[in-house]
Amino acid sequence: MGLLRSIVRKDLAMDLGTANTLVYVAGDGIVLNEPTCIEIDHEGTPVCFGENAYERLGKTPDGQRVIRPLKHGVINDFEAATALVRNFIKKAKGKKGILPPRVLISVPSKMTQLEKRSVLEAARAADIKDPYLIEETMAAAIGAGLEVFETHPRMVVDIGGGTTEVAVIERGGFVESDSIRIAGDEMDEAIKRFMKQTLGIHIGSRSAERIKCELGTAVSDVSWDESISTVTGKDLNTGLPKIISISAADLRPALLPILDEIAYFIRDFIGILPERVRDIIKTDGFLLTGGGTLLKGIDRYLAQETGMPVCHAPQPLLTVAKGAGLAIENLKIYRGVFSN
Repeated sequence: MGLLRSIVRKDLAMDLGTANTLVYVAGDGIVLNEPTCIEIDHEGTPVCFGENAYERLGKTPDGQRVIRPLKHGVINDFEAATALVRNFIKKAKGKKGILPPRVLISVPSKMTQLEKRSVLEAARAADIKDPYLIEETMAAAIGAGLEVFETHPRMVVDIGGGTTEVAVIERGGFVESDSIRIAGDEMDEAIKRFMKQTLGIHIGSRSAERIKCELGTAVSDVSWDESISTVTGKDLNTGLPKIISISAADLRPALLPILDEIAYFIRDFIGILPERVRDIIKTDGFLLTGGGTLLKGIDRYLAQETGMPVCHAPQPLLTVAKGAGLAIENLKIYRGVFSN
């Protein structure tokens, strides 16, 4: 019966992130992981999507541009977002299934009803008949194997590209949740400012993200402090290309103000929890996930700054997509935790 169901319908889950989008196909797992980018021409017609579009950042001919249709987890270009969702769903689904798939999309916890409606309308415009929504922190908890229906509260911190989400989950719902629009994108911008103000060169977003992935650290450690990478930018004095070398230790001061804001946000969130829940969370600590937590040492930094144990998800970039996938695969169990 399960085999027949999988032949007739292949349900999907989508982690529609500011920086990256992942698609999970029921029975197959995560089959797509690409940048949330689309290249369009002067009339707004899509040229290419995902990885292909990202590779053309800063290289497009006149009249074409690469855009990211989401900002801080929210759609800011409806037509581009619709085209991107349609392309990714088609690419992930292939020719599997006879009936249209049910699709579950993860969204930020503090998204307004208007913003949620925008996601649903984009999904329907992309030929998804009955889209479901699930909060990213709930999906992350499921993906990490936490028991979201038990009476023991669990805390999740999800640092993505556009937002940092934090929530305490108990009995299939939220005790409290909150988010700030400070995350991986702000780290990239901080690196660009550091390069400009300290080293006198201008670099693009792709270069900043690459440096963050190669050299970004939250704490000092002999195993990575002396790691060095080269970067090419435009010399602000001469206007000519310039190649410089930079170490992980050199770069860290650029990232610490962003990390401090995230740590303050988490500490402030802990303070508003009911006393019973707060005491449990302070003892148990929290799950740390999301692509922004790939920064080396960020778990140690947040443990130090919050005074709490931190459990870093083993595959933080995949946790939300995996959890949403498990939820759509087990719809009868998890339908109650969806947000629509």
